[in-house]
Amino acid sequence: MRHLTFAALVALATVTAASDAAARGRHHQTGHVPAIVSHEAAKAGVPQRIAHAVIKTESGYNCRARNRSGAAGAGQLMPATARSLGVRNVFDCRQNIAASMRYLRAAINRGGAGCAGVSLYETGVGARPRCSAYGRRVMRSASL
Repeated sequence: MRHLTFAALVALATVTAASDAAARGRHHQTGHVPAIVSHEAAKAGVPQRIAHAVIKTESGYNCRARNRSGAAGAGQLMPATARSLGVRNVFDCRQNIAASMRYLRAAINRGGAGCAGVSLYETGVGARPRCSAYGRRVMRSASL
């Protein structure tokens, strides 16, 4: 009887730990977030290496990330940008990454698939395309 009770406790602890990790946005440990990035990048027509480099740079694949300026989620979308892209919950991995890839596609369309275009992801697609330290960091991360 003790072994059954202990086994039940171990099973409960495992389930609880897994749900706690998911609630904290640690999906990247299971490969969940990178798979979403790959899927949404393909849908948006964004080069895979650039897409992954942006999400890695922005949040380290953390869907619960938030910064002081108010940007949130895996793609670190600002609230107004997220709303304009139809995101209802910035901490929903799929919504945030899908919107981030659409925004990155717009940035690349305007500034090209190099440093200047990637830099527009951070500065805003309405800004003048120019290579920034952010763009260089992303391009280095993408090995481009």
